[in-house]
Amino acid sequence: MASIQDVVNAAYRISDGAKQVRERSEVCASTLERHAATLTALVRGSRSGEEAATEVHAASRAVRECMARMVALQSKVDAFVHDATK
Repeated sequence: MASIQDVVNAAYRISDGAKQVRERSEVCASTLERHAATLTALVRGSRSGEEAATEVHAASRAVRECMARMVALQSKVDAFVHDATK
């Protein structure tokens, strides 16, 4: 059976992983937004090009949603660690 310290250590690793994913996702979302803006300007008037740009924007929003979920996860895990180490 795992000790409370083992569980807390695992929680720290989860929180750290969530932070790393959030940070990398922020870079990814920003890059996607820049590419979407560039693509939108280049394909103006092309239906399929505009649809592609719309999909890139959607991907950026999905990555931003991932970031929000990672922040929530990190917050919940940090609260657990705080409670567990009182």
